[in-house]
Amino acid sequence: LVVKDPSAAAAIVPGRPEIMACVDWAVREELAVSVEDVLMRRTQIYYRDPDQGLSIADQVAQRMGVLLGWDEGTRNASAAAYARTVAQSRGWRDNGS
Repeated sequence: LVVKDPSAAAAIVPGRPEIMACVDWAVREELAVSVEDVLMRRTQIYYRDPDQGLSIADQVAQRMGVLLGWDEGTRNASAAAYARTVAQSRGWRDNGS
C-alpha cells in the first residue's frame, strides 16, 4: 500500500507505530465502516494513545471518506460519533464514579 501511495506511510498518531495504510487496509480488506471501527477495533489507538486518537479522528474520517465516497456530512458524523464514544469512556473521570 505504501509503494502505491507514499502518504500511507505517515503515522496515524505521531509516536505510535500505526500508519495510514492501516486505515486503508481496515476499509478495503476488513470492511471497516466508521472511525470508531478503525481506531477501536482495527488499531490499538483508542486503548493505547493518551488522547485516544481524538486529535486525529478528523484525519482518519477524511481518509476513510476518500475510500468510501463519504460526503462532508458523513465524515463529520463519523468523527463526531467517535468523539462521543471517547467522551463516554472518560465519563467516570468527570463524574467521580
